[in-house]
Amino acid sequence: MPRAKAKSLLKGGALLLCLGLLAFTGKRAGEQLARSGIVARSTAPSKAAKAGEASRETRKQEAARDGLAASTFKRLSAVIKGSPNLRMDCEAQAQIGDLIAKLNGAELMELYKMVDQRQESFQILIAKLDDELMAKDPDAAFQWLVQKFPGADNSQLRRAFATWAQDHPQDAFAWLDSAELPDAPANLREDLRVTAMSGLIERDFEQTTAEYLKWKRPEEEQYGRMSPMGNWGRMYADDPLMRERLLEFAKSTGNPQDHAELNHQLLKAWPQEDTAGMMNYLYELKDYQESGAIPADKRLETDGTAVAAAIYREYDQAALMWWMQEHSDSREAPGPMLEAMAQWQNKYPDKVQAWFDEQPPSVQRDALASALIPGLIQKQQFTDAARWIGGMQDAEIRQDSSERLMLLWSEQDANAAAEWKASLGTGK
Repeated sequence: MPRAKAKSLLKGGALLLCLGLLAFTGKRAGEQLARSGIVARSTAPSKAAKAGEASRETRKQEAARDGLAASTFKRLSAVIKGSPNLRMDCEAQAQIGDLIAKLNGAELMELYKMVDQRQESFQILIAKLDDELMAKDPDAAFQWLVQKFPGADNSQLRRAFATWAQDHPQDAFAWLDSAELPDAPANLREDLRVTAMSGLIERDFEQTTAEYLKWKRPEEEQYGRMSPMGNWGRMYADDPLMRERLLEFAKSTGNPQDHAELNHQLLKAWPQEDTAGMMNYLYELKDYQESGAIPADKRLETDGTAVAAAIYREYDQAALMWWMQEHSDSREAPGPMLEAMAQWQNKYPDKVQAWFDEQPPSVQRDALASALIPGLIQKQQFTDAARWIGGMQDAEIRQDSSERLMLLWSEQDANAAAEWKASLGTGK
């Protein structure tokens, strides 16, 4: 069986199992959605589903039919009670889905009021109710979920919107663009967009990339931690076809950060057994970074994300040699490089020391050395931190690191800290 087909079937088999678990997702909801069965609904929407789109506006205006919610609740309770393990019972979950699919928006709201929200046995039902109401009356679903789960990390709302977007992306994103959302929590519209995009890319590449170009990146975001590009890099590092498609798109957006974030996570998640493939990719990446395609003022950041990932994968010597050739005269080191150096020091302190010993003095050497100081301070290895600071040539970088060390060393051993400070004054 071809690898891509096998991968799709495996994902599809996980659909119903994952739906229940996703009700409890937290900050990483987008990434989990992307790897869950929700993503893998690989069949095209049925004609019935398309007909449902056309009648959705009518359905959500319908009044509740007398007694239908109550009778449905009894049947649902019987299904839940009769299942030995609902989380693993795909047939019972399918029965629950079929029963609530027959209800309109008003009936779903009646049913919500009958369900004890605190009972563990009802959590999968509640998640399915969220999904169904979102598809049939998104305004009502939004108000209900925001009221029920206030706060920035409303994973139930994110999951329900993302589930709707899997089957009806045009409807879902059209609603998102036009809906009146509250000012708080901040960035809610874009958070919903990101969560849905993360899981839709495999099913509808064109729709997802179009939404990506509309996405407004939060100003406080650093190093792509919540970026869809980062999620896709982790997801598809082992899928050569999707990997190439994503790389081509990332290079075409006009924002070098897109390619940097995708590449960073691709390298970190690259299959361990594909050493030759990774080496070929690194050579291609080097050529791309040097091609002139990236604006000069973005090179430090984008090069840093690539080299940081290579250090993480222990291709450190060649990557750092290239980095120093390109950026030895830079006083700044991008965040991913600082993190990578700190992790490298924590794992291989002797190897790190040997590398620094081989480097000629430069401001970039000092900038990278400054990344080691916080970890040493945290471990209360104050004299080691002082030794590293003593080897710095750049006065500004040395001063910043010294102030950080003095602040915390003084709290633990004021005399030793004062003695070290005095030695700086005398040049010792």
